[in-house]
Amino acid sequence: MKKIDGITVIALVVTIIILLILSGVTIAMLTGDNGLLEKTSDAIEEEEKSEELEIVNLAISEKNMSELTYQQIFDKNQGKGNIEVTVDDTGLIQVEFNKSKRIYIIYENEKIEYIGMENELKNSAKIIATPESNEESMFEQKVKLSIYTKFVQDENINLSYGWTSSKDKIPSNYIQASLDGNKILRRVEIVSTETTEGEYYLHLKIKINDGEILKTYGPYNIKSHDTIISTKDEGSSKSAFLDSTTYYPDLTRGKIKKIIIKNTLEGKNLESENTWDISEKKDGKYLAWFTKDENGFYEVTIAGEGGVVANKNSSRLFASIGSNISEEVILDGAENIYTDLVSGVSQMFMDSKFKILDLSSWNASKFSYMGQQFMWSGMFLRCSRLETLKLNDWKPNKLIAMGSMFLGCESLREIDLSSFDVSNVNDMGELFRDCKSLKTIKLGNWNMAKVSNTVRMFQNVPTTVLIKTNKETKEWINNQFPNYSNIEVES
Repeated sequence: MKKIDGITVIALVVTIIILLILSGVTIAMLTGDNGLLEKTSDAIEEEEKSEELEIVNLAISEKNMSELTYQQIFDKNQGKGNIEVTVDDTGLIQVEFNKSKRIYIIYENEKIEYIGMENELKNSAKIIATPESNEESMFEQKVKLSIYTKFVQDENINLSYGWTSSKDKIPSNYIQASLDGNKILRRVEIVSTETTEGEYYLHLKIKINDGEILKTYGPYNIKSHDTIISTKDEGSSKSAFLDSTTYYPDLTRGKIKKIIIKNTLEGKNLESENTWDISEKKDGKYLAWFTKDENGFYEVTIAGEGGVVANKNSSRLFASIGSNISEEVILDGAENIYTDLVSGVSQMFMDSKFKILDLSSWNASKFSYMGQQFMWSGMFLRCSRLETLKLNDWKPNKLIAMGSMFLGCESLREIDLSSFDVSNVNDMGELFRDCKSLKTIKLGNWNMAKVSNTVRMFQNVPTTVLIKTNKETKEWINNQFPNYSNIEVES
C-alpha cells in the first residue's frame, strides 16, 4: 500500500510538471513576440488601417464632386470630433483619426500615405532616405530626405548631419541643413563632402520639439577626387598639352592630330617610352603617351585606371588642338573623361580643329562660365571646322555666362541647348556670332529674365535659321532681334 502511494505521488508530480511546461508553452504562444495575441493585434491594426484608408478615399472622391472641405466631409460622414484635418500653407493635408491617433497625409495628386501614430510623431518623425545606401562609386553621393511630422512649427525642428568612414563612428562636427517644405512634410538633399575614395556613412541628428532622433544610413561609395593637371596657362598652338613640352619640347598642341582618352593604362608606367605623368599629385595615377607619324604629327593618349578625372579648372584643356594640321582632327573616347568636378570651361576648345565632338556623356552640372563676351572666353570659340556637336542632356544648372560661347563656329549646322538652365545667365553677348552655317537652334524652355548683355548675339547668323523654343523666349527674340522670325514654339 505504501509502495502504491509512493508511485501515485511521483506520477502526480510528473503530471504537474508536464502541465506547467504545457501551460508555459501555451502562454508563450499566446503572448510572445510572434504569439497568437500579438498576431491577432497586428491583424486588428491592419484591418483598422484598411478601414481608415477607405474612409479617406471616400472623402477624396466626395471632395471631387462637391464644394465641401475635407473637414466638413469627415464631420458629415463620421460625426464631429472623430477626425481632425490640418491643411498647411502649401496645401498638404494631414488627417488624424482621434480614436486610433493614426495620422495620414493626402498629397496634391490625391495619394494617401500613413505616417504614424500621434504619440510617435509628437517628438519624432518618419524619415525616408533615398537611397538608404549606394554601392555604386560616385564623386558625389546625393541623399534625398523626406521628413514627416505631426504639425510642427519651423522653429521647433532642426536637422544637422555629418559623414564618417564607419557606421559606429560619431561625426566630429555636424553641418546644419536647411529644410524646405511645410509644417508636415519637409525635404532636403544632402550631398557628400568627402573627397577620398572609400565607403562613408551619413549620420543625421534631428531635433523635434523636446525629442531628438539619431539616424545612420550607408554605406555610400565615394570615388577619388584626384585629377589631371590644370591647363589654364596653356592654350596656344605652340604651347604644351598637359605639360608635354617639359618632357618632349616638340610636342605642341598645334601638331596633335588625334587625342584618345582611355580607361586603362594598358600596363604603361613612368618608365615606358614616350610617356609622362599628367596627374595633379604627380603620383602616376594618370599618364599620357604618344606616337609620331612621318609628317611630324602626334597621336596622344591620356589614360587612367577607370577613366580620367578632369581638373576643376579645365579652361583651355583642348584649345588649339590640331591648329597646324589640314587633315581631320579627332577626339576619341570622350566618354572616358569625367567632368563631375569641373566648373571652369572657358576657352576649353578654343581654336581647335575638331570636326565632330560628341560630349554627350559629360556631366555639366557644375559648369559656370562657358564664356564672357568682353574676354572672348567662349568654350567653343573659333572652332571653325566643327560641324557636329553633341551636348545631349547637358544640365549646367550653375551657369552664369555664355558670351562668345560659339563665336566663329562657322561650319556648325545645328546647336541643341534645350536642356540648359539659363535662368541665372546674364551674358549672352556674341553667343552665336559668325555661325554662318546654322540651320537650327534648339533653346527649349529658356528663361531669359536675367540676361542683360545680348550685344551681337546673332550677328552673321542666317535670318532663315529655325529657332525652336517656348512662347516667352519667342517673344523675347522678337523684341530683341526682329529679323529672326522663323521661330517654332514647342509645347
